[in-house]
Formats: sequence, C-alpha cells, structure tokens
Amino acid sequence: MAVAAVAAAAVLRLWILPMVNSYWLDETLIVSIIRDGVGQIVHNAPATQSIAFCWLEWIVSQLFGLNEVSLRLLSVLASLASLYVYYRIGAEFMDQETGVIFVGLCLALPQMVHEAPNVRPYSLALWAEAAALLWLLRWLRSGRYQSGLLWVLCSVAACHMHHLFVIPLAIESSYVLYWALRGGPISVRQTLANLLLGFVALLPAFPQAIAMSRQGASLAFAEVPKFTALATTISLFYLLTPVALMALLAWIAHRPLRWVKLEKGTDVVILGCALLFVPLFGLFALSRLTSLRLFDERYLLSAVPGLILLWGRLLRAVEPPFFRRTSVALGLMVSLALPGGLLTVVALGSSVIP
Repeated sequence: MAVAAVAAAAVLRLWILPMVNSYWLDETLIVSIIRDGVGQIVHNAPATQSIAFCWLEWIVSQLFGLNEVSLRLLSVLASLASLYVYYRIGAEFMDQETGVIFVGLCLALPQMVHEAPNVRPYSLALWAEAAALLWLLRWLRSGRYQSGLLWVLCSVAACHMHHLFVIPLAIESSYVLYWALRGGPISVRQTLANLLLGFVALLPAFPQAIAMSRQGASLAFAEVPKFTALATTISLFYLLTPVALMALLAWIAHRPLRWVKLEKGTDVVILGCALLFVPLFGLFALSRLTSLRLFDERYLLSAVPGLILLWGRLLRAVEPPFFRRTSVALGLMVSLALPGGLLTVVALGSSVIP
C-alpha cells in the first residue's frame, strides 16, 4: 500500500500537474509545425522531428484545441499506458510483485519523469517499445503468429516516433532469429515474414533518416562523454542508495540482505542486458570515436526498457521482501523530492569531474 500511495503521488506531482505549464523551447517547435495544418506538416518538420507524432498532435489539436494541456495529453496517456504494460510484463513472466517493481522503476526513472508531460514523441516511443516487449515475450512462449505480428507493429511504431528505437528492434530481431533457428515455439517462416513486414513498414521513415544522417554535424552539440557518465547511466544511484541503506539496517538487525536464484525470468534478464548495454556502449563508442555526439539523454531513451527489465529483475531477487519493497518506495520518494531523480544530479556532477 505504501508503494502504491507514493506511486500515485509521483504520477500526480511529476506527470499531471506539469501539464498546465507553459511550452518550453522544443515544445514550441511542435506547435509551430502543426499550426499551419496537416498539409504543411511534412514541409515544416525538420529531419530530426517525428512526422507521425506531429500528425497525431494535429488530430488532438482539432479535437481539444491548440493548448498546453491537450497537446501534452498524448504523452501523459502513453506514460500511464507504459506503467500498465510493464506491470503485465512482470506479472506474466515473473510474478505480481515483479510487475509492481517494474512500475516503481518506470515512475522513478528521470527519463520517464522528463518526458511524460512533454509535447514530444518520446513517451509514445517508450510505450510502443514496452508493448513490443510484451508481445515479443508472449510470442516466444506461445508461438502465436498474432503475437509476433503485434510485436513488429509496435516496434515499427516506436521507430516512427524516435529513429534510434531501430536499435532495440534490431536486437529483438536477432533474439527472435536465434530462437527460431533453435527450433522453439516460433518458426523460421513466421520470423522472416514478420521481419519483412517490419522492413516494409519502416520504408516511409527512410527519406527522413537519410536526411538526418546528412545533417550529422548538427548532432554534435554535446560534449565528448566521460566514462563516469557511462557508469552513472548504467547504475541506478537513486535506487542503489536506498538498497545500501537497507543493507546497513539489515546488518544491524542481524538480518543480512541476500540475493536468491529465481527460476523464472531468464529471458527477461537476457533482453534487459541486451537492450541496456548494446545502445549504451554502442552510442558511447560512437560519441567517443566520431564527431557524432549521440550519448545524450534524448538519444539514450531506447535503453530505458532494458534498464527497467534488468534492474527490476535483480531487485526482485533481494531477500527479505521488506527490503526490496522499501527500496522501491524510497526510490520513488527521492524522485518526488528531486524532480528528475537523484540520477540526474549524479550525472550532472560527473559531467564536471575532470
């Protein structure tokens, strides 16, 4: 009950109340793109902006008006839907408590806090990717073609919201091919048919992706990332701090923390590791070795699902249960006290460490 109460307070404080705020710089760009009507969206949108999202926002503006609350509605609803999807992933493939932990992490992550009340496509991309993961895991277990079809459609939708979500699509496609070739519930024919459909559905985004690649110099606004930034991005300091505190209290009470081996959720850990480490290390290396500076919060959003799956699964293995539940509640309270989460503060501090 305590976790649920703090979670509700976090949604109200960090997602709902900011809907009435005035537009900020990037949000005004969306407003200017859709203001001239649906026929001018393609012409007005720069290569780095999601045309599909602008079309959706234009529809919303026709229904509810061109104001702050209405244009932020899609992002907030998508974020709320993401909470439900992550709960379903945890509950179906682990247990209900894992679903609650996934929800707690989703609420406390600074990336979710920043994007939930914004007129930008990132919340919709995160929701579509979460839904893709749910259908992927269902497909790998049941072999039902409909689940595979919904996986690829959700993955493509995420890519149309944010181009770099093609990274998790590539990772998940490799994972699917691996299991298909091993003779699991899904067949090679099903897999190839879905991948072909995904490729065709991505074709409308190719011209914009090519235009964006030609403007690569414009993405070099960020600094060359430091290794400390990589470490703080991987680690959930806002959650590890409560865990460390709980470990100290447990040691004083002679009830030491321990990690237990869980039989369920191996594929959740594998996907979590891949979806977290491949984008992070790949974009970090790209930003260190080339002129492209893609190791930035908005470009690392495709790693958020991996962050939730991996750390949520690891936290579920903490015993006794009181300590993991208290850690989630404290992590949410940190997120409430410091909008954006403690991780943002640590990341900012690491950026100035020589």
